[in-house]
Amino acid sequence: WKVLIVDDEQDVHDVTRLSTKNLVFDGKKIQFLHAFSAKEAQNILLEEPNIAVALIDVVMETDHAGLELVKCIRQEFKNHHIRLIIRTGQPGIAPEKYIIDEYDIDDYKEKTDMIAQKLYTTIRAAIKSYRDILTIHRNRAGLEKILIAAPELYALKPLEIFFEGILIQVASICNFGSNSLMSTLNGFLARNEDGNHINILACTGKFSSIANTELEHRVKILKTRIQNQEYGLDDHGNLLLPLTINNQTEAFIFFEEINTTIGSDELQLISIMANQCASALNNVRLYDELQKANEHNKMKNLFLGMAAHDLRNPIGFISSYSDLFINRSRSKLSEHELSMISRMKQASQIALNIINNLLDYAKIESGNIDLEISPTQLYDVVSQAIVHNQTYADSKQVILENQCRPTFQHIMIDPIRFQQVISNLINNAIKYSHPQTRVVIVANQTEDHTLRISVHDQGQGISEHDITLLFKPFGKTQTKSTSGEISTGLGLVICRKIVEAHKGTIWVESKLGVGSTFYIEIPIS
Repeated sequence: WKVLIVDDEQDVHDVTRLSTKNLVFDGKKIQFLHAFSAKEAQNILLEEPNIAVALIDVVMETDHAGLELVKCIRQEFKNHHIRLIIRTGQPGIAPEKYIIDEYDIDDYKEKTDMIAQKLYTTIRAAIKSYRDILTIHRNRAGLEKILIAAPELYALKPLEIFFEGILIQVASICNFGSNSLMSTLNGFLARNEDGNHINILACTGKFSSIANTELEHRVKILKTRIQNQEYGLDDHGNLLLPLTINNQTEAFIFFEEINTTIGSDELQLISIMANQCASALNNVRLYDELQKANEHNKMKNLFLGMAAHDLRNPIGFISSYSDLFINRSRSKLSEHELSMISRMKQASQIALNIINNLLDYAKIESGNIDLEISPTQLYDVVSQAIVHNQTYADSKQVILENQCRPTFQHIMIDPIRFQQVISNLINNAIKYSHPQTRVVIVANQTEDHTLRISVHDQGQGISEHDITLLFKPFGKTQTKSTSGEISTGLGLVICRKIVEAHKGTIWVESKLGVGSTFYIEIPIS
């Protein structure tokens, strides 16, 4: 089975080959082909027939080189058999569903997930799919041609030409005459800047040459018929067809003076035409909405994409190499080698923490923060957060103290999300603390029946100006971490969103040169 690896990092090629070198499917082994750019991959695809699977990175010589390669494979090379798996270190640059639908790929994997065992199962499943596709293809060659041609029909630009072509063809086949038009209603897809909500999509016959004012007058008359639901043929042989999208009439098609009998064949063709036009209009609307959303999120997506690309190496191959070393050579490793693996794991974890913050922020910004509230022992949540940060604290000689009472009453919170908040605050406190200092976590019930949690450090403190930046996206302060640690400027934003989702508040009190205390208050229900 020929498997093509397309990635500009040598380590990705090596990890993939090592993880699947013993794979045998249906009595055949794997032959790996290697490309380090999209252009190199195109040459290999032209020279090597019957490639079963291609594992394609997104960002190579350009930010979208991998996606352009997919387009080339499917559209230019007309290769619909090869199984295409996108491997990306920057999932934030585009939604997974959009990439799968738009670029006709078969699988979408984040590099953080592609450990040795998952690589094996993913490639095996893709090869099996490729074999089955070849079997099916032998029995449906004609249908395959139709399916390939359909997307090209909808790719006609501009859109008006596509609709005009439909009107001409239907009118000709059904002998309806040459005068027809198609228009949207109530500003649907209206793009003109003068506020005019009439949007003529296509005209044929005399409607192509009459003055705009007369055409608009005719459209207003037809809109009245639509409001009264006077569809179909009128007494003068004029045919009015509504185009329905999401149970709303958003456009219409009008044929003037048909003067012919409409039979069952014509009705079937008209029904198909109307459904196809409505679907095309809805797709254009969805595309416009996506374009607007993308414009609004342009800066955020740019940052997320850049950060994810920078994290591709530590996420992609440091973690994979660590797993390979540990799983295959633990007994053969020296102390020095174990130390190297430990550092690799630590670097991988740092990178994972950063990218998790980025992905959490993207999820929160899209409104997808869901809480699973349950009775929770706060002492256990704080203890787990301390355990999560203990190695980091030890490396900086910072002492962590849990002063929450083990007998503190159960509270109604999402334990996983709340532990994320406490862990983030502890991590921040360690990041800006000096050796031989303490970070103390305290929890008390206030007189107004709220829970107050504080995380106090003896670090550098924060200026009044910097405090105003702390809970803003990508807000960076002038205070530097004591060991040069990296920060995305999103951790406290995520904390604030989670606390607010618990109907609580979060704030900080600080004094330069003395330390900082972050407070959380949530109602006790």
